[in-house]
Amino acid sequence: MPQRVARMPSWLLSTAAKQGHRLLGEYLSAEHLRRQHYLVLAGLAELDSPAQAELGRILRVDTGDLVAILKDLESAGYVGRERRPTDRRRNALTVTEAGHEALRNLDEIVETANDALVACLSPADREQLVTLLTRVVLNVSAETAGPAADRAHDPPPSPKARDDHERRLT
Repeated sequence: MPQRVARMPSWLLSTAAKQGHRLLGEYLSAEHLRRQHYLVLAGLAELDSPAQAELGRILRVDTGDLVAILKDLESAGYVGRERRPTDRRRNALTVTEAGHEALRNLDEIVETANDALVACLSPADREQLVTLLTRVVLNVSAETAGPAADRAHDPPPSPKARDDHERRLT
């Protein structure tokens, strides 16, 4: 591996993420589930009966993928749909008792997979790694969220607008 590449945080993060995804996939396959199933089930357990579109936005899961994932989870009896009391036309997604039980089991499986991923680190190093990665993720999320993300497809600003913006920053 070229040294200049081996020192790049983006490359290291990507490589570690691929290894983590592979391990998690292997461990979850014994339960006939994938990483996305765990993500959606865990998200539903923490949210207050979201609508499907809201869940997709929060978890950043493609709408088509989310439909298939929810179908799998509903077929397994882990997720149900209930009419929203405030809007009878819309369904709210909920985790069933079987889903909560499965999630407790999946949490252990995911923890085991993550332990395998970071087995070379001490507990203190693991905690520091999570802290640092959380800072990176929150920083990148903050930069890509809000009005700037909404303007992602807008034409670039004019040179005068860029100059005005730079003056306001200094």
